[in-house]
Amino acid sequence: MRERAFFEDIFAEKGFMGSLHGKLDVFLKDLNREIFHVMPEEFLEIDTYFQPIVELPSFRVIGYEALSRSISGRSILELLSCAKAKGLLSEFDLYCRIRAIIKAWKLGLSPEELLFLNVHPGVLEHRGHTQGVILKLLELLDIPSNQIVLEITEFERPQDIEGYLRTVFYYINQGFQVSLDDFGTGCVGYRTFLEIEPHFVKLDSYFVRAFSEGDYLSQKLLYHMVELCREVVSKVIAEGIEEERMLKPLRDLEIRLFQGYYFGKPSSSLKGGGEASHERHSNHEFSDITSSLIFLP
Repeated sequence: MRERAFFEDIFAEKGFMGSLHGKLDVFLKDLNREIFHVMPEEFLEIDTYFQPIVELPSFRVIGYEALSRSISGRSILELLSCAKAKGLLSEFDLYCRIRAIIKAWKLGLSPEELLFLNVHPGVLEHRGHTQGVILKLLELLDIPSNQIVLEITEFERPQDIEGYLRTVFYYINQGFQVSLDDFGTGCVGYRTFLEIEPHFVKLDSYFVRAFSEGDYLSQKLLYHMVELCREVVSKVIAEGIEEERMLKPLRDLEIRLFQGYYFGKPSSSLKGGGEASHERHSNHEFSDITSSLIFLP
């Protein structure tokens, strides 16, 4: 079985095969049922990159956002659209998350570092959404669920908001942390925020840039967003930091967590997030898709 060979090769590298056979059998049975027997080969040709999230003033990397990328030559947007049309969005999302978790584990994600995994909103409201596979994988790899942050990106309105929230609460009750991405721009961002009181909130890069450039209304709006986050004890992350000059006005708001090319580009390894990177990379090259489901061409 190709999936067995894939996982056994990884686990053998880490020296764990002796104690994992039984659990691996159970996990692979679930994986074969949920993914491999229904997913075309083209959907499986995915690699994961990681972008650091940095805390200032220490420059400590508190975690990484997983970003998926197609290695088949097709864009992720195209694969996403195709998966959705074939009714395979949930399976594609799950596969991307599994690849991201395994690669981070293989690369040596430390117990002090969080792994942020984007989740497509359409998956969370799907009644057939598989919730147990990720928990079984984390148990297999001895990763606590509170080291995983599910990053909810509401770029389309959930049709079943109650089912959507019910799934989010399921994950919270299992110990996962939750982050709202692009806060303030999503279809139902404020309702989700008030309902779940997320552990993290990522401020949309539009507001971050406008705020740093002195736009009065953006400053007022961002100030109130940050105050609202403090009321529910959500940690604020400012995204899209590309230049040092963007930092001071944000730090004056007592924001301490940042992400962007200034601190580090997406990388196939877990490294170098603590030192600011001034390399420039076009925004279309890396983006988030289901486990990072928002889109890496």
